[in-house]
Amino acid sequence: MEYIIFYDENYLSETKKEIGDFVVLSDGIGRICDADFSDKNYIMDKYVKFDDNFASRLKYSIFVRHYYRLDSVLNSFEQLKICDLKIDKSKVCALHAVYGAGVENKTSEILKKLENEGYNCDIKNPKIVISTTFLDKIYIGVSNREELPTNYKQGMPHYAKRNEISRAEFKLQEAIEYYKLNTEKVHIALDLGASPGGWTHLLAENGIKVAAVDPAELDPRVSNNKNVKHYKELSQNFLTHYDGKFDMVVNDMKMFGDKSAHIVCNCEKIINDGATLIMTIKLAETKIWEQITAALDVLKEKFKIVGVKKLFHNRQEVTVIAEFKQ
Repeated sequence: MEYIIFYDENYLSETKKEIGDFVVLSDGIGRICDADFSDKNYIMDKYVKFDDNFASRLKYSIFVRHYYRLDSVLNSFEQLKICDLKIDKSKVCALHAVYGAGVENKTSEILKKLENEGYNCDIKNPKIVISTTFLDKIYIGVSNREELPTNYKQGMPHYAKRNEISRAEFKLQEAIEYYKLNTEKVHIALDLGASPGGWTHLLAENGIKVAAVDPAELDPRVSNNKNVKHYKELSQNFLTHYDGKFDMVVNDMKMFGDKSAHIVCNCEKIINDGATLIMTIKLAETKIWEQITAALDVLKEKFKIVGVKKLFHNRQEVTVIAEFKQ
């Protein structure tokens, strides 16, 4: 079994340390040959229970952003025959085409070939995804949509500009999408270190009541939102007097991950059982794994870790999803 993987090129060594060696095809793109890393010591083995299926392990990899199973490798575009892909014509298709530097874009030509063969293509709601990576060769994989970790090629969502407070909102939106979190069940959320209010804004705009805790001011678009109550104080002070319960806790504070995790765990008396935690672990440039595990070791005492991921909108940080356990 072979895979094409996409990762943050700034974390190549961490990616290889996590899943084993692979062939680097281009910046942020790799090829895994004869995948069988069941003997590897995955960092997430300590926190998440999952089977030894390699695709499952790729899904839980922190630094692998996206992947697809490699079905064929072609030397030229002329070798691409739609009939060779053996796709059921009753299934709606999407094309994910990635091109290396200096490689001619053939997307429109491929879509035309699919149309001529009678295929229905819809990038938004496909059943089948045709993944193609054009580099020195063409790397092709055909997958059921459910087999892929994200809806986006290379795991790179690009959200339309709206009335956002900051780009931090895109981090939260991506985390919710990636982990398929059901925010309809969230009635009230706690945002720790909320200023200037990006995460609070996204939640409040989706009808969730938010307690935004931060001694600094919030953007007026946030503070004036009827779903937002600003507690202008430190988290430690807030915990001494608040007597309600939250369905979700979000935390994007700029501090060491283990310290941030301790603050979250101190919220246990005001969190409902099964409540979702979304938290970023800020990373210094060295000892990456030590920073991640230090934070997770604190969190696991009060939370069940669902996943950790270097999402596309993360910069020098990773995002943790967890569930509170009483």
